[in-house]
Amino acid sequence: MANNHKKNKLKSWLKSLANFLSSDWFFRLIIAVFILQAVWIALSSIYPGAFDEETHLSIINFFAHHPNPFFTHQPASLNQYGAVVYDSSYLYRYLMAFPWLLIIFAVKSFTIQVIIMRLINVGLFTWGIILFRKLLRRITDNIKLIHVSLLLIILTPIVPQLAAQINYDNLFIPFLVLEFILSIDILKQLKLGKVNLKKSLLFLAFGFLTCLVKYTFLPIFTVMILFLVVQFLRPKSRALGYFEQAKSELANWTIGLKILLIGLLIVSFGLFFERYGLNIIRYRTPTPSCVDVIGAKSCQGYSIYQRNIYNIQNKPLSFNKSPLYFTAVWIKHMQYNLMMTINGPASGYSIGLPLLVPYIASIVLATSGLGLILAYRRRIFNSTSRRLILLSMLLYLLSLWIVNYTEYLHTGRRVAVQGRYLVPFLPFIYLIFLLGLEVWLKTKPQLKTGLISLLVLAFLMGGGVVAFIVHSDDAWYWQGNQSAINMNKTAKRLLKPIIPATHYVPNWQNSLDF
Repeated sequence: MANNHKKNKLKSWLKSLANFLSSDWFFRLIIAVFILQAVWIALSSIYPGAFDEETHLSIINFFAHHPNPFFTHQPASLNQYGAVVYDSSYLYRYLMAFPWLLIIFAVKSFTIQVIIMRLINVGLFTWGIILFRKLLRRITDNIKLIHVSLLLIILTPIVPQLAAQINYDNLFIPFLVLEFILSIDILKQLKLGKVNLKKSLLFLAFGFLTCLVKYTFLPIFTVMILFLVVQFLRPKSRALGYFEQAKSELANWTIGLKILLIGLLIVSFGLFFERYGLNIIRYRTPTPSCVDVIGAKSCQGYSIYQRNIYNIQNKPLSFNKSPLYFTAVWIKHMQYNLMMTINGPASGYSIGLPLLVPYIASIVLATSGLGLILAYRRRIFNSTSRRLILLSMLLYLLSLWIVNYTEYLHTGRRVAVQGRYLVPFLPFIYLIFLLGLEVWLKTKPQLKTGLISLLVLAFLMGGGVVAFIVHSDDAWYWQGNQSAINMNKTAKRLLKPIIPATHYVPNWQNSLDF
């Protein structure tokens, strides 16, 4: 009787936990915790931080005083930031120039100016999380797993740190998610034999603009368009009917709506062609190098160019060129990079190593998740929406791998292998891992809930802002902002005794290249 009572009590507790994880209140808690973490780092972290924060803000400041983005001669003062003229990924910096102009007009303290800009970036990333929930709800009805995947995102240490800095990823992520939402909505309409002209035009227009936020959207956008075209032409007999539907929808639009949507498409494509199209015409590539655009002499002060020259001059005489070896190290490096923290150039990009418990949990999640995906791939990717995101992610990762591997062969070093490049797809990655667990333990809901609870608990034991607090020191903080310094030191003193293995160092990790 006593054992049955305990089992019933455990089942009741797990059921209550599952209901809470599925509630809107839990999602609000996720948002609140994320904002708290990102704002903490935004107020604490020294400027400039990692992820090219100084480069972004300097170019934003240039655009604030030179509002024409179509200049053809690059001022010498910009040479230290590479080829800014004809840069394909300029839209974030250009758009952020407008709030920056207001900020520097209203506020005289540079520290406060930077903090306000960081808070705007926190807002952009928060918008991305809200949109991610909308996207993931389009590919599964399991709101509990959606919320858990979003919780794991905000507890991945590199995520709140990225959100708390001035970086174009913070605009790229919500734009990317909007594109997936639009494409999935279009897909669902096509499956019903319908076409939505309004969403199709918005999809194309925002797609062209997202390419201008960050060039890495190009392969993703390509997959989206090809995937939709295939669905549009399947079966071919429907295609003519789609054109008739679109024509009928267009006839019902008001003049204002026609001007707005068609004008948006024309402008966005024009901006896209002005940068990517003309770059291909001028340089035979959509993303020309610094040397191609402004010449080797002007690139001498550009840190990336200096790094490349140094790496080439100091290339090892022999190194393992096997793509299998590189892939194994690449995956391990990416995963490690997600779970660490990093300071800016003032400290030589000092690393806050992953804390033991969330680091091990992330390894277990990744390895078991990949196994479950391979075992249950047909059941996990049983919808066109999930397959669309999967194909987009795979081509994106392949493009990233090719760039990293090519650079590795050229220099003998792993360069620009950064886990933050996975962040735009990380909620989807976490979700499909959890969906694999869902399929595997379909007949054992209590065990599934228990394992998910242990996973979340493990991420709480040193994930998110905790990793930043535990590893940071005076070199990581705003100098002169004594309140932020005291806040972090107090939190560090309270957290270190309760976070396991804060001095753990993974013995395989001997270098990090950025």
